[in-house]
Amino acid sequence: ELSFDYSVANVKEEATEYILTLTPRKDHTGYGKIEVYIDKASFLPKKRLYFALSGILLKSCVFNKIEFNGKNVALIEQEFFEPLKDRKTIVTLSNVKILGDVAEKYYNENFIKYLSGEK
Repeated sequence: ELSFDYSVANVKEEATEYILTLTPRKDHTGYGKIEVYIDKASFLPKKRLYFALSGILLKSCVFNKIEFNGKNVALIEQEFFEPLKDRKTIVTLSNVKILGDVAEKYYNENFIKYLSGEK
């Protein structure tokens, strides 16, 4: 989901992981930089670090568990931490179901704003 707003500025290869440094695309706003850690063996995300333009770490996200039901994701457990607020949030996505054909009308900014309650 990050590929729309961010470009890969750098790729670093470690013994067990790849570290991608993402920066905002031209005319897109967001974090100053995101570092994405990807497991070399599985190509699954391990963690993400979100930085301000100043370089301060704003948020981290650790993927504690990712399970599959056949070839599709069935469960994701993520732990977010915001060091400046000393706040931790655990997010669990379970019973994930893959929808068949989703109407094109759902893939536009106006519909997303409608779902979020924006006017």
